[in-house]
Amino acid sequence: MDRLRQRRDGGRIRYVLLRGVIGWGMPTALLHSFLMSLWVKVPFLDSLPAALVGFGVGGIAFGEFMWRIDRRKPGGPWGARPRSVGVRESDPPA
Repeated sequence: MDRLRQRRDGGRIRYVLLRGVIGWGMPTALLHSFLMSLWVKVPFLDSLPAALVGFGVGGIAFGEFMWRIDRRKPGGPWGARPRSVGVRESDPPA
């Protein structure tokens, strides 16, 4: 739980950049360009710039999505996970 708290304490922009752009977007762009050079015979360096931009933007969206998911985890600075829809406090646990 401490690792999750440390990631979130760095701030939203840092989290999105590290986890989304650098952690997902850049490796995916490299893999995509490599596979394109093998399968479609597009030179690696020709497809890399477009892949870095495209997957970098996708990494921002992915990082933002993961930021929202991690915010809902229990024990975080934002509190506990939201209750399930349709569950009342008076209902006994299943």
